[in-house]
Parts: sequence; C-alpha cells; structure tokens
Amino acid sequence: MGRRKKIKAKRCVECREKYRPDVSVGAAQKTCSAECRRERRKQLAKAWREANVESYRERERERQRRHREHSKGISAGGVSASDASMSRTGVLLEVSEWKRLMKEIGDKVETLSRTGLARKVRILSGARAEKRGQEGTGISECHGPG
Repeated sequence: MGRRKKIKAKRCVECREKYRPDVSVGAAQKTCSAECRRERRKQLAKAWREANVESYRERERERQRRHREHSKGISAGGVSASDASMSRTGVLLEVSEWKRLMKEIGDKVETLSRTGLARKVRILSGARAEKRGQEGTGISECHGPG
C-alpha cells in the first residue's frame, strides 16, 4: 500500500485562520475559502492599479469609450444601427415561396401524416426542429451511471 503524504496546515493570508490546502493545489494555495480568495484578488488588483497608474487609466478610458459607443448603438465600423440597411439573413422564405408552400400544404393536407404536416409548418414558421430522446437532453441515461 502506498503512503499518503500528510499536508501541513497553513495560515490564510487574509483571515489568518489555519486550513489544510487542497492536495491538487499544494503549496500555491494562499487562502482558505472562496470569500478570502475574492478579498485577496480585490487587494491584488488595487495594488496593481496603484503601481501601474498610467496603464490602468489608458485601459479604463478605452473600456469606457467602447461602452459608450455600444450604448449609443455604434458598431466597430463607425456605422450606427439606424443607418445600416436591414439584413435579410433572418428572412427564411420569400413571399412567393410562402405562397407556394401554403398551396402545397393545402393540396396535400389530407395525405400528409401529422409528422409531415408538422415538418411543413416548422419550415414555414422558421422554427428549429426539436431534438428528441437522448440527443435533446444531453444526458445519456440509457446505460446507467458511468
């Protein structure tokens, strides 16, 4: 049997409480909890900002500029959303195509199965097909727990 290495208790750099570091982190762990880690990150960020004032100010100005442009509706190319022509990528079928499909469905409604009719309606409405069974859930339960 292999021996397990005992991990020595450490002190949290934030709250000064003793804790046992996670085995996977080892010597790199400095804080005892997520709350202390958040506090440590906040303090480190503040120290970085104080040490790099000019760099921080430049980055902050750029971030604010991008936010203001986004709020006004200006895209990266400098064209506002109201000036741009409407994109037709979302239009699934032209009117003539709609009419043709409606006529086709009307002619075949009695011969179509419920699934076939549902498929045609989905095509007309532009709705995506629902995934059914295991494919739609993202969970494979047919073979039990892995």
